[in-house]
Amino acid sequence: MIVDAGVGRESALMRQASSWLEGRGSEFLWLDDVHHGIPDVEILDKVLGNDTVLVTKDCVLHNRARRKGFLSLTLNQHGQLTRRPLPGIRLPKREAASTTTELRADYVREPSPITLRLRQELTEKQLKKRRTRRRRIRSHFGSADSIAKSSVTLSCRTGRKGPLFGYMLNVAGHSGVKGLKASEGYCRPADGQADPAYCVLHALADIYFLELDHAPVELFVIPGDTLNLLRRLHTDSNQQNLAASARALQTLLDGLSEYSVTACTKGRFHDMAENKLNQLTRSKTNEIVTIDFATMIQRVVSSGEVETRYRIS
Repeated sequence: MIVDAGVGRESALMRQASSWLEGRGSEFLWLDDVHHGIPDVEILDKVLGNDTVLVTKDCVLHNRARRKGFLSLTLNQHGQLTRRPLPGIRLPKREAASTTTELRADYVREPSPITLRLRQELTEKQLKKRRTRRRRIRSHFGSADSIAKSSVTLSCRTGRKGPLFGYMLNVAGHSGVKGLKASEGYCRPADGQADPAYCVLHALADIYFLELDHAPVELFVIPGDTLNLLRRLHTDSNQQNLAASARALQTLLDGLSEYSVTACTKGRFHDMAENKLNQLTRSKTNEIVTIDFATMIQRVVSSGEVETRYRIS
């Protein structure tokens, strides 16, 4: 019996599953004890077999296991034990494949010091929203290990209400599934300043919140002053000459496993980003948030220096 994380030893599901197995002479394997944080793709690929019974509260995992022909037990909407696929659960036509060869004892990635400091400015509701997006991204690709890179298109527009910064984030993997439009965000700075660093700080904060800093990040930059700043950071190693916002930006960039900077002057993503800003500046919307960059900068700079890995084009 393979017991998924989240299934309590004294839970209703465990009691009913144990009763169903009574007299069958089963052994119990508690997944979180031996493979902490194991992704679903690894459970399906390396743990389940013809001689196993999965016990899980995860409706999607239960249905995926049943679709692959594995025996799985869960509770239906009436709280009754069932082996049947649960209704109303949509599964992808093509599922991500495992990209590792062996099981590990621990799959949990510890967030970086930068991520931990950035989280301090978020409410519990904001944290929950980002955890949901992080799980959705990892589920799409199978695991964090299967994420190959992130691509971010950065845009900016200055109008009567001040500067408007935007980004669009796409993630690609190598587990056999298509890339994912993972996130986008639009903000106005609380101080009203058109600081060229703010555009990138806004986007990279989300990279850290989603814990995508372990994979290479491609920055496609539309605003010319932001592109010039990024290029200057590459050549100016003396941070004493930089503004506080630029020093914070350098810290975020250096914390990435690898990143590249490319001017974005045309193409589909350029047009999508520009059209979105046009739309937001013409109509009322709740998509635009206000960000206190001064607080963000203070938290980032206090996270310490890290080694840089950089490429620019």
